[in-house]
Amino acid sequence: LPRGKRWLYDSGTHVPLIVRVPEKYRKPGGLAPGQAKPGTVSDRLISSIDFGPTVLHLAGLDVPDHVQGRPFLGPRPAAPRDYVYGGRDRMDERYDIIRMVRDRRFQYIRNYEPLKTFHQYINTAEKGATMRELRKLHNAGRLRPAAERYFAPSKPVEELYDCTADPHELNNLVGDPKFADVLKRMRGAHLAWVRETRDLGLVPEAIIAAREKQLGNSYAILRQQDGDAYNAKLGTIAVQASSGLRALPDLIEAMEDADAAIRYWGATGIGNTVATARRTRGTIPRNLADSARNKLLGGLKDKSAAVRVASARALCYLNQPGPALPVLISDLRNGAQWERLQAAIVLDELDEQARPVLEQMRAGLKYQPGFNSDGKYRVRVINRALNELEGTDRKVK
Repeated sequence: LPRGKRWLYDSGTHVPLIVRVPEKYRKPGGLAPGQAKPGTVSDRLISSIDFGPTVLHLAGLDVPDHVQGRPFLGPRPAAPRDYVYGGRDRMDERYDIIRMVRDRRFQYIRNYEPLKTFHQYINTAEKGATMRELRKLHNAGRLRPAAERYFAPSKPVEELYDCTADPHELNNLVGDPKFADVLKRMRGAHLAWVRETRDLGLVPEAIIAAREKQLGNSYAILRQQDGDAYNAKLGTIAVQASSGLRALPDLIEAMEDADAAIRYWGATGIGNTVATARRTRGTIPRNLADSARNKLLGGLKDKSAAVRVASARALCYLNQPGPALPVLISDLRNGAQWERLQAAIVLDELDEQARPVLEQMRAGLKYQPGFNSDGKYRVRVINRALNELEGTDRKVK
């Protein structure tokens, strides 16, 4: 459901919590004062990751230091939370890296991929009656403004809502000087959470898969030697990727980094900056544009497919599809599972620029041993891209 499952607004994350304490357990020392009184309503912030530590505490066991959750019931519950957090990464065949911070009144959302529309085309969602009706009304120009904005081609980089005054989270307060201090505080809470939790979602899934093979698990990826410094660097460059022209020199420099995830965000950020300049009819200084182009051309030969694909996307926004499209087709055909999906998503994003390789995209839908064994997501995305380019309604599998 739009703004329900997989969305970070309260409509997608706020669930009821009802606690019943059996009468025989309502004894002195069993729970903190006030916890056993029936009918009590609490405004304490609780996250689903708190359930495990709460059970451990009720059972009289120690909660390990590395656990993020906090016990909220028992004789010595943890201090109440100031914030709860949420994250959104891949939804079936589409990526949309979004993070959320919520306190008792305000909700902050950071869109790490603001050039993607809210309502990306996701096959399963499009089968639902609600999404079909929304598309029909949007195409007919009959949607109310509050719903129509979710079909905008891009999203704000940041969103801030007063959930008391605006429970449906429709009035974005970013830019309102009355809430500048709140925005700064909530933004800081988000960035601190990224560092403290070692937010693995900022690493492209294709890179995660490769490093998982090397290390044996994904948990260890951001917990290597100097992991804290690296994680801080990763969080910074991911933010810079949607920070506009002022961040372009740092994004260009990031293309030279030894780490593939840093180079990926550098290339992605260059693409975002150029695409935004095109949409707003802005200009990029010639020296920066030339430097970016040279770095991206080198990025087409990067050993990481994630960097190659991000570089190809950015070059297309720089009106250089010639060297970029063959790289996208090569990774679409020869990459590992998530590398193929990333290439497919970029080809879909390019719209008319992808027309010269339409036949190669179509050929990729034919069964080939080893090629079609990586799941349905890539097929769905390529089908969607072909439908748009060909003006047909190809069956999405």
